[in-house]
Amino acid sequence: MTSSISLDKQSSPGSAPAGALRLWINASAQLCTIDENGNVVVVASGSAGPGGYSQTTANFTMPAVGANVTVAVGATGWAAVGVFVFVAGAGYMSVNAIGGSASLTLQNAGASVNAAPGATINAGAVVLPSGFPGQTGAVGANGPAGPTGAAGSAGPTGPTGSTGPTGATGAGTTGATGSTGSTGVTGATGSTGATGATGAGVTGATGATGATGPTGPTGPSGGGGSISFGSYSSAPSPTSGQLYQCTDAPCTMISASNAWAYFFGSMEVSPYSDSGAVWGSQGSATLSATGPYSFLSSPGTSGDSIHARVKSVPTAPYSFTVCLQPAYMSHLNMAGGICLYDAGSGKFITFDLHGNTVDGTPSNNCDQYNLETVKWNSSSSYNSTYNDQAVPTSISSIWLRIHDDGTNRSFLFSLDGQNFVSFNSQSNTDFMTPTHIGFYVNSNNNGITTYPVGMLILSSSL
Repeated sequence: MTSSISLDKQSSPGSAPAGALRLWINASAQLCTIDENGNVVVVASGSAGPGGYSQTTANFTMPAVGANVTVAVGATGWAAVGVFVFVAGAGYMSVNAIGGSASLTLQNAGASVNAAPGATINAGAVVLPSGFPGQTGAVGANGPAGPTGAAGSAGPTGPTGSTGPTGATGAGTTGATGSTGSTGVTGATGSTGATGATGAGVTGATGATGATGPTGPTGPSGGGGSISFGSYSSAPSPTSGQLYQCTDAPCTMISASNAWAYFFGSMEVSPYSDSGAVWGSQGSATLSATGPYSFLSSPGTSGDSIHARVKSVPTAPYSFTVCLQPAYMSHLNMAGGICLYDAGSGKFITFDLHGNTVDGTPSNNCDQYNLETVKWNSSSSYNSTYNDQAVPTSISSIWLRIHDDGTNRSFLFSLDGQNFVSFNSQSNTDFMTPTHIGFYVNSNNNGITTYPVGMLILSSSL
């Protein structure tokens, strides 16, 4: 008869107290012991029980407090409805239903440590039975105060305070006046006073005029200005004070600082330079010199035909200003002005004066000019018009300007070259992005080809 029993779950007998009956469970879930001869005897055998926990096999979303969610797990044999479980990353939940061997319906128990509703709980989270967390216990009483710590070292001396206000004056009586001191030394002599007024005596009589002295030498010649006339090509080199009147062009040249300034009437102009210019669409057009000015002309055509002399567009911001004088018959669709040109697409945007019939007569005689901005698909294909307004035919010349500020391009005009009025404006990439800028004529005279088109360029600046 043994005095004790030792029971353990292991695969071998191990050690036991002397005289004890040794029982153990081997790896095959069999209950074993040793008989009196030292042999291992299987007392009983059975299958292994289910594991005590599982893991999720798919992601799930944390439900609201009190709401359910179906969670895929590796095993459910260990679970029971109504049991609280702890899910790693999610918190405390209760088993609401068991869906076979691979899913549990869990309810959010609303513990303070639980994940927020809507949080994603990744697959692989451990799920194991647990009780619902108890309520936080009451705060215990304060422990006794610890001993007073040692005194800290003295802090650094603080800065000196500001000086206090001056105290009030004492109320003592004024002392007696002291005795008179000895006389000081004599001071330095002062400066001389101003001269007195002239006496009131009578002025004496004027003496006789003296003899005339000899004539002095002749001084150098003065630098007076000069006025001369002649052709533009015969103009002399400028010197200060010169005025030269061209006889082959309406131009007066004045030099104030050894450089010519050019005037058309009373307006100062900047003659066009053709350096760096190319034809945008030449056709039969020509550009010739008229004194310091340039004249663009072309034979008439039965339809639209743009002839443009252009230069590369500078980087914005820039302004291009031209003063021009129309030299074409008052005929429908003939025009002259300034333009933007895209060499890649062949498109134009023009700003010009063009003839316009208002009386409707078959002769196409023009009663007025129109100022217009127009888009062209090519030199002969009209697209659409930005703006078109009548102006008086009495004008002899007009100033046109294109200004690009880097965002928008504006079209402006002036009758004196000083005061410009905005005609229209749009984005600087509308319809096209130009590669060139210059001036042009449109030779369209509706089939009356005996009428040419021409334009005098009086001033140009870019």
